[in-house]
Amino acid sequence: MRKTFPERKGSMRKRSIIIPLFISLCFFLVTGIWAISTIQDFYYEERLDEARVLASGYAETLSVAMDAQMLLEQYLENTLNAAGLAVSNYPGSFNTDSLSEIARELNVDRIFIYDENLTLSYASDGLNLGWVPEEGHPVRQFFESSKIQYIEDIRKETGSGIPYKFGYYRDDQNGIIQVAVEAEKIYELNARFDSQHLLDQLSQLDNKIAIAYLDEQNTIITSTIQDVLGTYLDFETYHIPSQAGSFRRITTEDGNYMALNVPMMQNDNSQGTLLLFYELDETEELISIVSLVIISTILLVFLLEIWVLWGTYKKNQNIQFIAYHDELTGLPNHRYFNEFISESHGAPLTCLMLNPRNFKAINILYGYTYGNEVLIHIADVLSALQHRQASLQAFRISDDRFIILMHTQSSEKQIDALIGSLRLLANQYQDVSSLEFSIGISTTDTAGHDPSLLIKQASIALHATTDEIFIQQYDNSMEESLLRKDTIEQELKRAIRGEEGILSLAFQPIVEARDSGIHGFEALARMKSQKLGVISPMEFITLAEQRGLMVPLGDKIIDLATDFLQTIQERFDGNVNVAINVSALQMIGDNFTSKLQELAERKQIDLYQVELELTESIFSQDINLIARRLKELRQLGIRISIDDFGTGFSSLSRLGSLEIDILKLDRLFVIALGEASERDLVSDIISMAHHLGKKVVAEGVETIEQKQWLENAQCDLLQGYLFNKPLAPSDAILFLEQEKGTDA
Repeated sequence: MRKTFPERKGSMRKRSIIIPLFISLCFFLVTGIWAISTIQDFYYEERLDEARVLASGYAETLSVAMDAQMLLEQYLENTLNAAGLAVSNYPGSFNTDSLSEIARELNVDRIFIYDENLTLSYASDGLNLGWVPEEGHPVRQFFESSKIQYIEDIRKETGSGIPYKFGYYRDDQNGIIQVAVEAEKIYELNARFDSQHLLDQLSQLDNKIAIAYLDEQNTIITSTIQDVLGTYLDFETYHIPSQAGSFRRITTEDGNYMALNVPMMQNDNSQGTLLLFYELDETEELISIVSLVIISTILLVFLLEIWVLWGTYKKNQNIQFIAYHDELTGLPNHRYFNEFISESHGAPLTCLMLNPRNFKAINILYGYTYGNEVLIHIADVLSALQHRQASLQAFRISDDRFIILMHTQSSEKQIDALIGSLRLLANQYQDVSSLEFSIGISTTDTAGHDPSLLIKQASIALHATTDEIFIQQYDNSMEESLLRKDTIEQELKRAIRGEEGILSLAFQPIVEARDSGIHGFEALARMKSQKLGVISPMEFITLAEQRGLMVPLGDKIIDLATDFLQTIQERFDGNVNVAINVSALQMIGDNFTSKLQELAERKQIDLYQVELELTESIFSQDINLIARRLKELRQLGIRISIDDFGTGFSSLSRLGSLEIDILKLDRLFVIALGEASERDLVSDIISMAHHLGKKVVAEGVETIEQKQWLENAQCDLLQGYLFNKPLAPSDAILFLEQEKGTDA
């Protein structure tokens, strides 16, 4: 089924949430990735700086150690050479004690002196004297060479097997002086500056690092990892940075490391490479924690945004529902109707406007709370009907007006079936079953539907319904009639506000039956529209009753009639009454009596010449209230008459208990005097009225025969065209002057 505008708007609103959420998600993802990457780079850069500082320090330490070892070697050689030279220049004679003393002073361990025959002549320890080195012995090799002095590498001494470092010096007599330093002392000195020893100490200071020292052939000379000593390291295989000064993050079975390549230099000569592996596990853990915090924060913000957007969406949904639905009944409202029609794309439509005919009375009698319950039940009926027929859509467009929209241009038979279904469903609800609906129908099959026109035509058809005809189909004449009524209503309102030339009074004489003398006049309202011309009293009085204008219109008529009475009282003596028609609504008004008193005081008139004509419908009101009001009026001197007697609600028994002076026989009785049964009825009415102390006026007397019969029946007063038609105020004054023989 095609979606209506509000439904499509709801779908658009869903998309308006999904799209921002998707954009936000992308933004948060990008932001999160950027933030984590930035944090990683920051911490890696921090670790790299630390690693560089450490690597530089370690390289410097190793370089110093290498320099120290070289200096130590030079020191030993110088010591041995200096010792040999010092012994050769010793001025005294040699013996064991003197050599031992010389050894202590020269800071060497042993001194040996060989004669020109290479025989051991003297020794600082006094041992092995007379010993001659065999062929190939290092001492003999030096003796046989042409060298003046020589430093030998550490070797074990012949005989004792103790390792020494020996130095040789040739004296002037071609004798050999041999000086020795124990290797153990040398080892102890070298150990202090040994690279492996230093690396072991450095690794103990910081267990987060691993160090390897490689020679020019990438063989590991020293390392904090003992298992790899002496092995060849392939940089590419292990993804280790091979370029001097470069770094790389690598992953091994033991963990994550920052690997740095630091060149080892000595006297501007390359001495190999120092590799430093800085452990990143703590850094990675810290980055993971920070990343988790960032992700959690982003997720929390995203969830908060979802919550806010979802709350906004639900709120907008509620606002949209309120905007497009009636708050009381939940039915779609006038706005929804307009959008629905606009989205119908020219499909044939039938619009039924329903109005509960006695709903206002329900509100007055039972209260607005009960009235709202009735409206809800009506909405339930329409919703049930809508669910039964998918082609229907129900709306509530105003307080007591509902619409059923049919998606087809329905036939009269289909509309009757729909109304039958409506009544059948309504009977299921106790409150609604007592209601009768007036229904106005409009249809359209044009391409561009105008919702306001559709409602307007249905409203016009609804206004055209009556108590007898409660269903009306729109046609143009109804609109013309409604426009006419609206025009009349507007001009009545202007007349009530005091605009002249619209509302006027005509005065029809009422004469005495016995001598045709003037008794008074009945004030008859007349209307002349500037647009429509003369409007009949039946039309504009009925309209005033329908549009709630009867009370102000009646007040205006009383005002005009008392103007005429004021003129009569000023110009004529005698008792000439003015009969004024009063509606039941005027009569039961709380301030009706006081308004008449104020009017009489303002115009200086006597109310005893005022006669108020009431229709028999007055007796459909509260009879006790009517009795009190009539008594108040009689106390002011006002006479009361019942107009069109015999056609309504009154009875002679009720009239006898009320303050009523005159009964006016409806003209239909006068017209029917040609029939014997009607004559008997009229005669009985006159007789019984006299018996109750009431006078009788016969209306519509137009023939001499009617006049004569009524005189014989002792009717008191006569009124009709036989005596005169209704006259304008000036003509009525002239007529009165002629009758009374008075000069105006």
